[in-house]
Amino acid sequence: MRLRFLAFTSALILLSGALGGNATSITKVLQPLQQHGCSLQYQPGGMTVSLSPAMQKRCQRRFRRKQLSARRAAVGIASLSAAADPSAGSSVNPLLSSETPPNWDQIMGGVSKSETDTAMYIVNAITQLAAAAPLGNSSGMPGEEVASLLGLEQALRNSSSSGNGTLANFSAVVLPLTQIRLRLDSVYQQINQLEYLTSEVVGNAIDTTSPMQTAFEQRLLQSNDTYAALLNLSRPGVLNRTEEVRVVRGLLQAMQAAGAGQPSNRLARLNDIERRLTALQNQFMDNLQASQEGFGLVVRNEAVLGGLPASVIAAARQNALDANVTATGFNRSGPWLFKFDGATADFVVPFADNRQLRQAVFNATLNLAGSGALDNSPVVSQILAWRQTKASLLGFRGNYAQFKFARMMASLGQANATLYNFAAAARRKAQVEIDLITQFAADKNATLPLEPWDVKYWRERYKLDTFKVDQAALREYLMVDNVLNGMFQMASKLYGVTFVHNTGATAWDAEVLVYNVTDNASNGTLGIMYFDLYTRDGKDSGGFTMGIIDGARFWRAANPAYVSGTKSPIRDSNAWLTAAQRQLPVVTLALNQANPDQNGLALMWLDDVGYLFHEFGHGLHHILTTTPYGLACGERNIEFDAAETVSMFQEKWAWEKSTFLSFARHYKTGEQLSEDTYNNVMQMRRFGQGIYLIEDIIKAVVDLKLHSSWLSSGTETPDDIYDKTYRELAPDGLSPPGGKPLNSFDHIFGGFDYESAYYSYWWSDMMSCDLFLKFQINDESALGSNGRLFRNTFYAQGGALSPTTLFRQFMGRSYTTDAASLIQYYDLV
Repeated sequence: MRLRFLAFTSALILLSGALGGNATSITKVLQPLQQHGCSLQYQPGGMTVSLSPAMQKRCQRRFRRKQLSARRAAVGIASLSAAADPSAGSSVNPLLSSETPPNWDQIMGGVSKSETDTAMYIVNAITQLAAAAPLGNSSGMPGEEVASLLGLEQALRNSSSSGNGTLANFSAVVLPLTQIRLRLDSVYQQINQLEYLTSEVVGNAIDTTSPMQTAFEQRLLQSNDTYAALLNLSRPGVLNRTEEVRVVRGLLQAMQAAGAGQPSNRLARLNDIERRLTALQNQFMDNLQASQEGFGLVVRNEAVLGGLPASVIAAARQNALDANVTATGFNRSGPWLFKFDGATADFVVPFADNRQLRQAVFNATLNLAGSGALDNSPVVSQILAWRQTKASLLGFRGNYAQFKFARMMASLGQANATLYNFAAAARRKAQVEIDLITQFAADKNATLPLEPWDVKYWRERYKLDTFKVDQAALREYLMVDNVLNGMFQMASKLYGVTFVHNTGATAWDAEVLVYNVTDNASNGTLGIMYFDLYTRDGKDSGGFTMGIIDGARFWRAANPAYVSGTKSPIRDSNAWLTAAQRQLPVVTLALNQANPDQNGLALMWLDDVGYLFHEFGHGLHHILTTTPYGLACGERNIEFDAAETVSMFQEKWAWEKSTFLSFARHYKTGEQLSEDTYNNVMQMRRFGQGIYLIEDIIKAVVDLKLHSSWLSSGTETPDDIYDKTYRELAPDGLSPPGGKPLNSFDHIFGGFDYESAYYSYWWSDMMSCDLFLKFQINDESALGSNGRLFRNTFYAQGGALSPTTLFRQFMGRSYTTDAASLIQYYDLV
């Protein structure tokens, strides 16, 4: 998943979790567990467990941050200190430095690691760039990029009123916008890294600057002067280069989506709706995060842990120690605390032999943010209703999906057709899998019918029995260092690049690895890639990629034409922009895999390998970009439903035989995994794909229904739509999971831009399957030539050319929309 920059938000963490249903029904699930030594307390609003003092302090800090932010919003932004004046002090703010890579030691407070210094850097940087009237600045001058925008607008007005009929050309409009956008983002994305921290001081600084940054983003997207100039450039015949036409179209689409060109009364209404939606999406994420972090299940009887991998049990034991859960009851080797931390509770449903334990965790998962003060149900309905209103104001008659599809490759009809074609094939495969799993479970004297919390467990048992692959034992062949080296070798073979460990570079955490990426042909440095692989408190969950500095021509300094005191011999804006040098791209890849053990050994689960290769594809998109158009470099200006194409393409290389065997070596002996075991691993991976695919397709279909045909004034709830769609598409024996799964569907309700676009994963994958199948040959030279062609098209061009054009350049034909490549790759025929 690529992480787009969003306005900084605070997170409200409450000391509660959520397991849906009423107290009576929950008690029925918990009583058998309590008899076996499990402690799980149910209260109105959720299930709770005693938290460690450190976690309590963290929750209290974030709660105070939320209160502090509300007070600031009421009285205006307050300075954290006198140093918020950008003119204060003579030293360069490290967030505004041109140093590459960024000096994280200095950003993190220098030798003293002063969080107060870091907080002031944040406030100073955003104030200096984006404030309409910087705090503490007696001159009352606007922030540097605000001044740049004002200067651009004045230049455009002068051009249009000159009377000689000459309007601003592409460079006069787009180069200044590129400079503003990329400089702002180079600072924003450094600050994004700091959001991993959980300190109150740094958090307050982010909260403080959020309204300032949001206000300028709105001002930038709604500028009448730039919008008029871009409209002029978009007229037929004005621009001749395809890339320039695409860049202008992308800018116009973004501005139109933000309300540019609308009458003032309608624009005010749209801005109000946007504020409401932002608040609701923040509330959705606050509720979900509070629910996740408040959940805890204490097991005191070791017998209940049967079936769980040793590493999961060890992590749960450490959780209990960290939370000061006392060792009373069944035996002294415990207790064990299971949390939604990516290392414990997530493994209960597929591996725990104890059915009641599986049911409790399954229900907790399906009912996150499902009751009490954290209930996201009304939040979901309000978000959908306001999106409908927004779409109507923008001319789409309440159909929010049509509003989003104006900026996609696919049409709404094409997306639905592709999903239903794919679903039909996945359903057939899932039916075969369900029947096999059910028969296997019956042969093992399991209780039938299988409940939703049984399917994954018996699927794993079937896979182990049939394919003889123990996933916990397989981890011994998947050491992080080996997997990284194998991935780098694959990149060298395909794309002609080398990864060199940069031991001298600093980072925001000691476990972060830094690599220079060099070109094999020229030996020149192409970019810098950070690998932030391990889970830790305060870090965003899941896997994501974040560009820090774009590989494009721009200055990481103020425009000297509009900002006095800027050290530059060039004072003319156009000359200064044209003289900009290309920045070295810098990107972060983040996972949340289990931390190294006490000896520094880090082993990966099979799924983690896929996540790493997936994010690696996003990272290469940033590093290998060569387009001269800064607003189309890397992943910029790519249609949303094509944005996952290269990452999903790259993920497939993790499972390719020569690549997998290059890194699958035992961490002790160095012995390579046997080919027979590799074949069994791949068969094991494919089994159960039908079930996974149909469930994910259902989510994509539900997303489109909720944003195109669901009526907020109707009698059907969003949960009704989910349940009905599940029954429509799922095979016999796979019943709706119940609970409130939409209340944790953060992709479409958390402000991540995937609303009406969750299908885009499969649209992107449809193309990635087609692209990958071209490589299915045993000719090393052909692999290399195809890899270089892929680098020179999809990676190099970024968003300068359409995905349709790039696909045709690489494949020699147009792509198809019938899901045939998906059906072939996933063996659904």
